[in-house]
Amino acid sequence: MNPKYPIYIVSKGRWESRLTSKALDWMDVPYKIIVEANQLEMYAAEVGEDKCLVLPTEYLRDYNTCDDLGDSRSKGPGAARNFAWDHSIRLGAKRHWVMDGYIRNNISGDGRFC
Repeated sequence: MNPKYPIYIVSKGRWESRLTSKALDWMDVPYKIIVEANQLEMYAAEVGEDKCLVLPTEYLRDYNTCDDLGDSRSKGPGAARNFAWDHSIRLGAKRHWVMDGYIRNNISGDGRFC
């Protein structure tokens, strides 16, 4: 199944579980996982480098958390979501989907919803 619009998964530190990518693979739906450069090797070993997009560091650097904590803690998925938006525009897509990396497949082996 080829979706009309690109699908992106934002993921950090979940290369072993990859719940969303496993569900999309099971449904044979193409996607890209946005990962930080230091985790590319681990994700690529699990899903293939062709499914991975490395989050450019400037997206993390320039992302404004709109709070007083700034760089004192994780900035969350916002920078990766912004990158997905820009990437889809460069592809010429009018829209795109962004999913978190921990969506579980609730379909049984025989195709029934559980």
